[in-house]
Amino acid sequence: MFRYITMEFDKNAYKRLLKNPKGLSSQLKMSPEMRDIDISKYIDKENAMQSAVLILIYKKDDKLFLLLTERSKNLLKHRGQISFPGGKKDEIDSNLFETAIREAKEEIGLYANVELLGELTPLLIPITDFCVHQFVVYIPQLPKLEINTEEVEKLLEIPIEDLLDNKNIGYKSFGPTTSGRQISAPYYNINGIEIWGATAMMISELLDSLFPQ
Repeated sequence: MFRYITMEFDKNAYKRLLKNPKGLSSQLKMSPEMRDIDISKYIDKENAMQSAVLILIYKKDDKLFLLLTERSKNLLKHRGQISFPGGKKDEIDSNLFETAIREAKEEIGLYANVELLGELTPLLIPITDFCVHQFVVYIPQLPKLEINTEEVEKLLEIPIEDLLDNKNIGYKSFGPTTSGRQISAPYYNINGIEIWGATAMMISELLDSLFPQ
């Protein structure tokens, strides 16, 4: 069961919920098939490269949407996969939220002001050794955007109500991945758009945190 998610929501309530995000256990609901030793790697984040993504929630047709991107097929890592705008922390970034904002400007041309709702639990991606910090932001209406075609193939507008519908969750084999392997994993299938891996894990925690059943 899922409920229709309208824009009649309390931003302050969302901010309170994100002070205590659901954490790794929620992320692992949508993780690729792993052994216990693989799961333990998600705990050691101190020495990983720091990066950040922007999880943008916005209004469209009285519904809540997430904005994702399809990564360019010319990239060396995670080519063609679905992701949130983001990237590695740069020396010019004073903090990781600034990293997420800068990357969103570079990748999708997002220059409008956004409101920070909170953060999810940092997620370590062992295969690339990146620790991804996730900043959840809100904007009432999506502005006109211009993608950087070197990094982004296209923008994807995903209704949150579709992500909450369990009928849109499947399980299959993906690959070859960045590690060169075939990996079995759960995924969100939204009108043929397959969201899996780290992005699906982030979405899982977001939904559990903001829309607890």
